Amino acid sequence: KQGQDITIREQIGKEENIPIDQIESKGFLEKWSELKDTHDFYPLLRKFKAGRTDALRLAEGKFTTKVNNKTVRTMLNLASEDEVPIMVFVGNPGMIQIHSGPVITIRESGNWLNILDAGFNLHLRQDHIADSWIVEKPTEDGTVTSLELFDEKGESIATFFGARKPGKPELESWRTVIRQVKSEEAIQK
Repeated sequence: KQGQDITIREQIGKEENIPIDQIESKGFLEKWSELKDTHDFYPLLRKFKAGRTDALRLAEGKFTTKVNNKTVRTMLNLASEDEVPIMVFVGNPGMIQIHSGPVITIRESGNWLNILDAGFNLHLRQDHIADSWIVEKPTEDGTVTSLELFDEKGESIATFFGARKPGKPELESWRTVIRQVKSEEAIQK
């Protein structure tokens, strides 16, 4: 018989990472270039004991581009205007929630950036974003691009992709959104 009480026995442990200057960057970047699936990225981080934001810094200019923390607002507005379906991953130590589909209603209220759609709500504290990166990963289906947001501790806040299924290439409409975001970034610098 299943009880109604929940007993928490232990916390999920954090992975041990080595300092960025101790990561064997040449080998790490070579293995990154050989990725076949986006799901292979986490095991790659573990193999090199690299924290995610350290990995993005090591790959800057090759697989990653550091962008302004307001880029997420630009990206969401472009995806909404052009009806580009996206995937959003938001997690905590116990789980990851995923939304896949279009975003329509984007509203800002103070520090909050909100998606207020009938089937999906997201409330993002923009002032908690410390780092934003455009990340490219090679796969058997072509390059897959994400916009990744991190807090001041290097913890993931949210990751955005163009909606896609394994075995299918990334949506050209998503690539267009990313090109526009990068173009606006270059103008602002």
